[in-house]
Amino acid sequence: MLGALLASTATAQIGFNEIFIKSDYGYAYGVDSADIDLDGDLDLSYQDILGDPSLSSGGWLENDGNGNFTQHEVFNNEPGFLERHMLGDISGDGRPDLAIIENRDGHVFWYENNATPAAGPWTQHTIYEWDNDDDPLLKDRVYDVVLADLDGDLDLDAAVAGYSPGGVMWFENPGPAGWGSQWPRRFIETGTAVIRTMRIGDFNGDTKLDILATSEGAGNIPVPSPPNIHGGFVKWYENPGDPKTQAWTTHVVDEDSRAPIHGEPADIDGDGDDDILMVFGMRNSLIDYATHGMHDVAWYENVGSPGDGTTMTKYKIAELPYAFEAIHTDLDRDGDIDVAATAWALGDEVVWYENTGDPRIEANWIRHTVKANWNAANQVIATDINGDGWPDLVATADDGSSHVLPTNEMRAWINNIPDGAWSKSAGGDWDNAANWVGGVVPDGNDQTVIFLGTSSDSITIVNDSTITAKQIVFSAPQTYAVAGVGTIHLEADTGNATLEVERGLQKLQIAVKLLDDTDANVAGGATLQFNNELDLNGQTLTKTGLGEIAFNNDVISSGGTFVCGGGICSGTVTFGGAVANLGGTVSPGSSTGALQVGGDFSQDAEGTLLMKIGGTRASIEHDVLEVAGELLAGGVLEVVLTEGFLPSEGDHFDLLDFASTSGQFAVALPALASGLVWDASALYSTGGLSVAAVPEPSALWLSVMACLVLALFVRSWIRQGSGAPR
Repeated sequence: MLGALLASTATAQIGFNEIFIKSDYGYAYGVDSADIDLDGDLDLSYQDILGDPSLSSGGWLENDGNGNFTQHEVFNNEPGFLERHMLGDISGDGRPDLAIIENRDGHVFWYENNATPAAGPWTQHTIYEWDNDDDPLLKDRVYDVVLADLDGDLDLDAAVAGYSPGGVMWFENPGPAGWGSQWPRRFIETGTAVIRTMRIGDFNGDTKLDILATSEGAGNIPVPSPPNIHGGFVKWYENPGDPKTQAWTTHVVDEDSRAPIHGEPADIDGDGDDDILMVFGMRNSLIDYATHGMHDVAWYENVGSPGDGTTMTKYKIAELPYAFEAIHTDLDRDGDIDVAATAWALGDEVVWYENTGDPRIEANWIRHTVKANWNAANQVIATDINGDGWPDLVATADDGSSHVLPTNEMRAWINNIPDGAWSKSAGGDWDNAANWVGGVVPDGNDQTVIFLGTSSDSITIVNDSTITAKQIVFSAPQTYAVAGVGTIHLEADTGNATLEVERGLQKLQIAVKLLDDTDANVAGGATLQFNNELDLNGQTLTKTGLGEIAFNNDVISSGGTFVCGGGICSGTVTFGGAVANLGGTVSPGSSTGALQVGGDFSQDAEGTLLMKIGGTRASIEHDVLEVAGELLAGGVLEVVLTEGFLPSEGDHFDLLDFASTSGQFAVALPALASGLVWDASALYSTGGLSVAAVPEPSALWLSVMACLVLALFVRSWIRQGSGAPR
């Protein structure tokens, strides 16, 4: 069965439509993607193994551009286990060819794409073929192949992973004159356990292509055991520049972690150098999961600015039992690298990890399940099946070496951006349906509006009409500014309306009116600005999250309330109604300014009122909180000095203005110069804070002290009898 739509599953702000691509397998292990027929969309390759003795076949799946596939033959009835493979233009004619390993007998072939690839079979060429039938102990089994121009002569060579015995080798592309014979083979390392990863990167930034390899190590080795016993490692091999005559330099990244399987180079932290993404585990004979754990997805930071590959620091992304392969791609198109991974037999799933912050912190990786209970998931790739510019996932699953019931199929998961998402990488008109996924302008109390990471630049969206939304989500790192002379109404058909800011600086330059209570969740490190009029319309706006909400224009209350429930709530603004600080930090002004509250201002024990002082001029150089109603004090009043300001004796700061007050703050004041003290005695009467000199001792006090000293002296003199009259 090819291209059958199965189901849709939601993950984060994106979803996946699952497509059942191919199921008539004997053994499924190998997939790649390229525009094989040069028609402008991305096709897929496959392999299959049937029978005893085993015969392999392989081909490609022609994509009609919409995820419907037609199967075509590349090779058929080839003896042995032809498995992992890669597409690339080996012949140099602009068409993707196919290089593939034969695992059992140690062969490496490539198949030349002709001008009519659907008319297969393709022409077979040999890269390497083991033929020493007299001494089977010398058999060089192979596991994977990768194509790259390793010697810099502008054609694709092949790097190959040794399986039994393990090793790393590369084969020089001899050009058309040499394609009738085996390619020259050169060993980089020999005598290892099974090599799994075989990928290309540039770890030292010298523009020469290096090789990344892992050895899974030996099975059934106790924990702990030294590297020379278990044999597992992650290494990269530095290209010497002329690899035909010069030796590659081996760099050990990790030889302590057990069972590294499949990974690849990836700039995980976005600093411009190649880091390493890797999984560990696969099966219990390598490292028993129930006993030791150690089945993980992790990455190695290439330390430096940029790194040169000499120092790599490992960070865990997540635990993944029986982890098999990990790849990197920006699945949610928010400008950072996410990770997709498979878990093999007994793990049996496809997952992806959303990168939400500093990738060195495990908690910043959010796990999403793509496909559960999919026995023996193995290889996974990212491609764009429907040509919408969003990465999709394709994976195969095998028979699990009899550990689980066989699956033997290929499936794809189409990255299904929800309706109501801005679809352009630039700004435009809100009212233009062509700018939205689904071709419909979001407008209604059941509508969710989503701004995803479609560009690295700031985007301005103009709305000149009145629209309604239940939820507005900003999930992009770049700034979206929603502007225009229109109005956004926040109204929910059920529950509260919501504003979600997952990252970045996001701006509402347009007027906003609440028709329902609204929750504004701003994640840590993110900021939401209201730069135009906000009408609470008698509703409650509740801010949550560790990020900042900033009001830079008037807030009309009409009996409504603003609740600062976490993070920072700032702005030079007039609130027409009540403000309640329930666990957040309220800070007037962006630098310094005045926060005017038309109703009551209350702060609970978890809240902080942050007042900034950078001079003596109220609301210009220092913050002011003006409360028309009652100031209900609680929590902390923290005063900080800004702009290098140093208060002097006699300085006075009218920080608070209120009709009445109750309760008290725990007041935290900054240090002053020697000889000066803060005077907060008028804080709850006039709202003022002053600077005074340290009081000098009074004359009376000095007289008393002098008499006391004299009395003590005389008493001591009498007791000692020194010169006393008789």
